[in-house]
Amino acid sequence: LVIPHISNIYVPTVKSIELSTHKDLMRDAFIKYNPTLSPKSTILTRQNYKQELIKFKNFDFPLISKPTGLAASILVKKSNSFEELVTNITESFERIETTYKRNRGRGKPCMLVEEFIDGEMFSVDAYVNNEGLIWCLPPVKVTTAAALGFEGYYSYKRNIEHDLNDEEIKKCNKTAIASVKALGLKNSVAHIELFKTNNGWRIIEAGPRAGGYRQDMYWLSYGID
Repeated sequence: LVIPHISNIYVPTVKSIELSTHKDLMRDAFIKYNPTLSPKSTILTRQNYKQELIKFKNFDFPLISKPTGLAASILVKKSNSFEELVTNITESFERIETTYKRNRGRGKPCMLVEEFIDGEMFSVDAYVNNEGLIWCLPPVKVTTAAALGFEGYYSYKRNIEHDLNDEEIKKCNKTAIASVKALGLKNSVAHIELFKTNNGWRIIEAGPRAGGYRQDMYWLSYGID
């Protein structure tokens, strides 16, 4: 609401903020920029999900479902079969309206269903200036709750130490930079979550914010303020 009325101050555009805070718009932006950047996905609404779910009968499982306008891995669920997907989506839509209100969800309450990426999870914080130049900070290894046998796909543990060599870090940063360019972010910090897979790096999502605990982690490990 405020940005269109601000002049002579470097800020992100309204469009770039919308693209980077709505997962459905974000996926479209990634696909238009480079179809290999992110997993294949489909958007479901309360009105169409019962009919649209039939299309997933012949999909390769597992799949993962998540709200398009919520953060912190709320209502994110993995489905290992079509029957489990139906159950998970139905339960999510039963809770989605109240969850959006409670957590200030962005946009219309919808669910994103996409292929589940198997690999190691990392995150990168990047800084973008007004000319679109991008600086990536060192990658952080992320361990999800699910990887440790707990419920949910939120970041359970973050670790500065990792086993990426210089070449893999370059590939990681290249993919992170591509996500920022796809969203058109400028004058902003960007937090990018990625998976290192057997077929290369894939983007989970990117947002116009700093990652959690990054200030302390980067300062203690690298002296970066």
